[in-house]
Amino acid sequence: MIIFDNVISKERCEQYIKRISSYYEERCKQGLDPMSFSQTRLLNIDDDPIVIEVKKYIESKIKIELNHSWTQLQVWPISSFSVKHIHDDPRAGNANYTSMLYLNDDFEGGVFYTDDINILPKVGRLTLFNGREVYHGVTHVHKRNRYSIIFWWNVDGK
Repeated sequence: MIIFDNVISKERCEQYIKRISSYYEERCKQGLDPMSFSQTRLLNIDDDPIVIEVKKYIESKIKIELNHSWTQLQVWPISSFSVKHIHDDPRAGNANYTSMLYLNDDFEGGVFYTDDINILPKVGRLTLFNGREVYHGVTHVHKRNRYSIIFWWNVDGK
């Protein structure tokens, strides 16, 4: 697990939160279940400039080339959580690494956890881990929604 802080500014995080909130509110108006995990992954943003920016940032720090698989805006509504899991679902494609870019920290709960570590979301914090090998989850979110961008990477064609 690698953690990078201050990857993007608070202002940019707020811009993405507004974008995510808009999509989320629209889905709720359409009667879609706001607690369905598949509905919390709101929009693929593979062509968004943040993808290239984050890719270059990580590569400059770890000196390994990443291949981008996909990227999604994500909301964790109040009361949502994720049990511990790995990304062995065929929908993850060939992605073997995952990054989470945290956009807010003004909620309670919503802690990312593995067997060995708890990571408190912090505005602009980015993680990188092997999602196919590291069992991970998210504790119940309380008080306010938790917002993030999830990046799926492939390393060495694995």
